[in-house]
Amino acid sequence: MKNKDVLRHLPLIHFARTRVGLTADTYPDAVILALIHIESAGRVDAISPSGQHFGILQCMNAYVQDACERARQPVFPARQLLGSAELSVWVFLHYMERYAARHDYDPRRIAALHKGGAGTAKTLTALLKAGVPFKQALAEAAAKHRIPNLSEYVRRFDNALAVYQARDGGAAC
Repeated sequence: MKNKDVLRHLPLIHFARTRVGLTADTYPDAVILALIHIESAGRVDAISPSGQHFGILQCMNAYVQDACERARQPVFPARQLLGSAELSVWVFLHYMERYAARHDYDPRRIAALHKGGAGTAKTLTALLKAGVPFKQALAEAAAKHRIPNLSEYVRRFDNALAVYQARDGGAAC
């Protein structure tokens, strides 16, 4: 079931994506909505139990740093993502573009990169290019980089993605 607290961010997703110079062809609404759904259920004030991940997409300082470097903007603390869905999506998009070769715009690989980081995504990409099936490659990358919940995260992402890809009255997200 689609979460109205997640869906309310759709206009800000569109604005941030346009501001970064990207389109829904590369980062569809449903992909971003699914990540917001599993990360924060749409809460702009979300802080992880560890106190290191902030905002609707639960980004941490290193993630923000990579995004700001790609955007050639001053780095700021991830805590500043609290209360700003637009800034969170802006950071997400710049981070994803910095590592686009590691996800090749595949939604499941975008989710793996978002959860596991650039090193995990690099390993996953290498394994996939070597012909390892996705599920096995994901498990191996998770083990190598000590991301114990990565396979479960991607499974949850797949479920949320299916929900946000579903049509409501003929209008797609």
